[in-house]
Amino acid sequence: MNFETSTKPRRPLTPAATSIAGGLTRISRPAFLYGVRAAAATNHSPAVKLEKRFSSGLSFLSAYTFSKAIDEQSNASLGFVGGGGFRYARYPGEEKGLADFNVPHRFVLSLSYELPFGKGKAFFPGVNGFGNAFIGGWELQTVTSFQSGTPRTIQANIGVSNSDGEDRPDVVAGVSVVPAHQDLNNWINPAAFQAEAPGTFGNAGRNIVQTAGVSSVDLSLFKDFPIVEQAKLQFRAEAFNLPNHPNFRSDSLNNLWGSATFGEYSAARPSRQLQVALKLIF
Repeated sequence: MNFETSTKPRRPLTPAATSIAGGLTRISRPAFLYGVRAAAATNHSPAVKLEKRFSSGLSFLSAYTFSKAIDEQSNASLGFVGGGGFRYARYPGEEKGLADFNVPHRFVLSLSYELPFGKGKAFFPGVNGFGNAFIGGWELQTVTSFQSGTPRTIQANIGVSNSDGEDRPDVVAGVSVVPAHQDLNNWINPAAFQAEAPGTFGNAGRNIVQTAGVSSVDLSLFKDFPIVEQAKLQFRAEAFNLPNHPNFRSDSLNNLWGSATFGEYSAARPSRQLQVALKLIF
């Protein structure tokens, strides 16, 4: 789809896309904008599933997805961190890269297991009365997930394009964006970028940095205690983020090259949370 629009010229400079080392492109600052087309997108996400239906007290459902989503601009209203705007809207194809919501790897496990203790079970099968009421009937459930982080775009702290487009630094050929010793205060290698030339937007591509992944293990242990025929008391012990793994928030990663805290995380998802509850069911 094409449509026509225009902008006020800033100076008589002919728009041009110049190829440079490494296959990247430096786009000069435009004088006029017209003939903008809609963004394009592709997505490939094969998945596998392993399921066990309930038997012998155990059931589970697990799934793994390998995904690669590519577009020229993503809709940030879906809840993820926006990957930035166009440098020059006349050439949206120059922003082709990983989608803001791209998660290369994701594994999820949902499991329910009746513990083998108590009357008729593998352990203490002959227990009766109060003993069975205490050790029998316990159930363990978990929802566990591991996934890769989403990508971010590196932006220039100070723009020199003198335009309405997004300014980014130039990349340094042969230098990895991942530092030798990566941690929450040194997630992006600042030496992988350099200041762009005046009048250009910079050649750093869109969404070229991968943020930290997310690991989550939620566990619950519960048991029902019958009171009368139509009522029971349920005891629940629950743990969220049981391993207390630090999951850094992608939106807290400073992606402004040239700023004092570039490449640092400033926030994380909630740490381990434990709770115990009694629930009356009738």
